[in-house]
Amino acid sequence: MRSAFYRLGPRTRRVVRRVVVLPLDLWTLLRHGGRPSYAGIPLPLPGEVFTGGGDFLANGLLFKAHFTGLGGLRPDERVLDIGSGLGRMAIPLTDYLTRPDAYEGFDVVREAVDLCTRRITSRYPGFRFTWVPLHNDLYTASGSRAAEFTFPYPDADFDFAWATSVFTHMDRDEVARYLAETRRVMRPGGRFLATFFLMDSEAER
Repeated sequence: MRSAFYRLGPRTRRVVRRVVVLPLDLWTLLRHGGRPSYAGIPLPLPGEVFTGGGDFLANGLLFKAHFTGLGGLRPDERVLDIGSGLGRMAIPLTDYLTRPDAYEGFDVVREAVDLCTRRITSRYPGFRFTWVPLHNDLYTASGSRAAEFTFPYPDADFDFAWATSVFTHMDRDEVARYLAETRRVMRPGGRFLATFFLMDSEAER
């Protein structure tokens, strides 16, 4: 069943997910008396979340704790979200980061970028989202090669950056390019946090 699902195109998979998860969406609306929110920002319903599992807000708050605890993220720093998705990491930071240009995020899914711009940037102008037309087997059917992508930011522009499970969906040359670009846009002393699955011989066993 899972393999058949992933043979569908990216857009079709998102539609199928919305239909399958509709009962959970309705239950969420009933339980909260409407769409839940954080810091005045409407949160995605379970059927709208096209990447990552678990509780959308709880996971975002957990990573906020990682950013501040492990990464030493301060409120006055400028951050880059590599693969910003539906704002899972951005939303919990809206009541923490204080710079007028605090946050930049980019993603390959245009609908996600548009949604974040409507729901987040409209309330917090210091949080900006950019669509990048790259090909990705999981999320997009067409676009440029990630292995040749240049981040749309100048050198030494950020204090802190992260990529949560982005590299899980990329080939080796694409990961190498993203790491090189991350290094380029980081300021001296900047920090970078990444999560991914490591497929080694032990994992294969």
